[in-house]
Amino acid sequence: MGLPQNFLESAGFRKTRSCIVILLSLPLYVIGCCVPRNRNIWVFGAWFGKRYADNSRHVYEYVRENEKNIRAIWLSRSVKVVDAVRNSGGEAYLASSLPGFWFSCRAAVVISSNGKMDVNRPAISRAVKIQLWHGIPLKKIGRGDLSVPARAPGWRGTLSSFFYHAVISLKKTVFPFLLENWDRITSTSSLISERMACAYGVPLSQVVITGYPRNDIMLDERKHRTVDFEKILGGRKFGKIILYAPTFRAEYGDNAGLFNGFSMEELEPRLKRHNALFMIKMHPVFNAEQLTIKNVLAPYVHWVQEKDAAELNELLPHVDLLITDYSGAYLDYLLLNRPIIFAPFDLERYLRTDRELYEDYDKATPGVKCANWSEVFENIDKILSGEDLYEAERLRALEKYHLYRDSGSSKRVCELARSLI
Repeated sequence: MGLPQNFLESAGFRKTRSCIVILLSLPLYVIGCCVPRNRNIWVFGAWFGKRYADNSRHVYEYVRENEKNIRAIWLSRSVKVVDAVRNSGGEAYLASSLPGFWFSCRAAVVISSNGKMDVNRPAISRAVKIQLWHGIPLKKIGRGDLSVPARAPGWRGTLSSFFYHAVISLKKTVFPFLLENWDRITSTSSLISERMACAYGVPLSQVVITGYPRNDIMLDERKHRTVDFEKILGGRKFGKIILYAPTFRAEYGDNAGLFNGFSMEELEPRLKRHNALFMIKMHPVFNAEQLTIKNVLAPYVHWVQEKDAAELNELLPHVDLLITDYSGAYLDYLLLNRPIIFAPFDLERYLRTDRELYEDYDKATPGVKCANWSEVFENIDKILSGEDLYEAERLRALEKYHLYRDSGSSKRVCELARSLI
């Protein structure tokens, strides 16, 4: 007789299972510290092992294509991802498998876009570890994201603080492989370097400006065909492409609420007038299947699925107008110098209950700000008719957020890794 499903899904069971896994990982960590490294083995991972995507994917593909003496290995926790990488001609293993553990022990370089859970974390302690991250941070991350609990007044606060720091000290001493300690962290500009150094609590010298490898596909026209855009269009021809790409919220209800007031009766005549396609792509951590708006299958609206494009940046070179809210996607899109509409419908609530921002939203966003969908639709009409009032602001923002504006970021990351071995 098995355990009841509600128990298996409970927070208590998950925490217990996590503690058991950590304890069992300790001897693996010891083994990993003893195995000699091979400077020509590099391992890569992303999104906690769940996806083949983002900055580390593009460095992985660059190494496969250009560094024939390096054995590039992708690690994942998904059989589908491993199969997909192998089918594309790459070498990949499950992170928790014996080969996944062995190659993590042997690798001289580990390249990640989220954290050590992208790969096999007990085995990589002696490797050169490079954190690429997965977006220019507009929203606070790491230590800047209120990660330390607020201290209560009086003795309760003192006790809480004591236990918090005791747990951190225990991790450092007994389970060092749990710490997100990286030899280098990459960024896109000096401003972003400061944010990353603060987020990880490291000296500014540990953050290196390389640009983001995932932007190489936007700036190299030879790579624009990584996504079959003709298939997405279904043989249809459109004069303009619009993309709505919001960030995720902590609660599902907030994501559903993003489409309150979304009226096809109001939008479709504008799309017809400009022969424009309106695409919607939700954040990858959000289950888009839960949204009722997905049932909108109007000729001028397309819901972007994972099979269409695994990454947002694969779509951006084809997009004439981006609509977003607090997503860092617009910061990548600045490299293309195209119009952006901002839709911060729930800004006050978002700042209060979800995430804080590094800077004032209005000053950080070079485009018109809309309070509802009607205003968005009006501005779609204006921009597609040729009105662009924010180009100067976009260029100033580009200077602030991007030192490099070329397709050489993957190469720079590769050179950085070589210099650290």
